[in-house]
Amino acid sequence: MEHFKNEDPAAIEWLSSVQALEITTMKQALSGIRFPDRQENLKLLSNDPAQRRTLDLLVNVMMQHSLLAHRPDTRQLMNDHFLK
Repeated sequence: MEHFKNEDPAAIEWLSSVQALEITTMKQALSGIRFPDRQENLKLLSNDPAQRRTLDLLVNVMMQHSLLAHRPDTRQLMNDHFLK
């Protein structure tokens, strides 16, 4: 992600080709993404009860609108062991 965050031309060119997009379109898409730092990632991936409820609500809404074919097992999605 650091390559995209730092606008590495080779990384953006590669991603553009994978997504079949023009490089300028890919740069524009990446400009709208905020890349969380390590501390934010730790918070996002921690097994915080409030975040767990938010994740469960998101899954419920996606299931109601048929955006997911099956209810995913979210128990392992919030796991910060690899960030420590």
